[in-house]
This record gives sequence, structure tokens and C-alpha cells, in this order.
Amino acid sequence: MKDALRTAWTIYSTLIAVMLLCLFILPGELLLNNTPLCENISKFGVECFACGMTRGIVDISQFEFNEAGIANRGSLYVFFVFFINSLLFIKYLFNFKKTKK
Repeated sequence: MKDALRTAWTIYSTLIAVMLLCLFILPGELLLNNTPLCENISKFGVECFACGMTRGIVDISQFEFNEAGIANRGSLYVFFVFFINSLLFIKYLFNFKKTKK
């Protein structure tokens, strides 16, 4: 069970780290133009709790924290959690590499 959780965390952490890296390398408009419209908005015309999350995370990657908060306050928290998780993942990889020697 422990190995399964570690494997799942490794896979998700890799995807999150790659996503964060792409945010800082690729132009934000590329991501925004290729993200589908929220299904809640397209079907019902009402925003969901996650509406503006992508815009907010792109704003954070451009160091526009006020704009990110306006887009969706949750984006600040999600980005923080993703960032801390990526740092812990990098630390895990370095420790893992040391134990393999």
C-alpha cells in the first residue's frame, strides 16, 4: 500500500512539476487559448467554484498576484500547494538518488 501511494504521488508530482515549468516557459495566452470553457458556464451560464482558476494560475506565473486573486482566490492556494509539493518532490528525488549510491 505504501509503495502504491508513493508511486501515485511520484506520477502526480511529476505532472504538477512539468505543468509549473510550462507555466514559466510558455506564453500564458497559449494555455488560456487551449483550455476549454467551463462546462457549467457553457450549459447553465453560471460560474462554478473553479472558474477563473486557470487564468489565476497563469497570472501567478507572471507575478500578477492581485489579478490572480481577482480571477479566483483559490488559484493562490492551489498554486502554493503545487509549488510546495514540487519542492518536496525535488527533495525526495535528491534523497532517493543518495540512497541508491
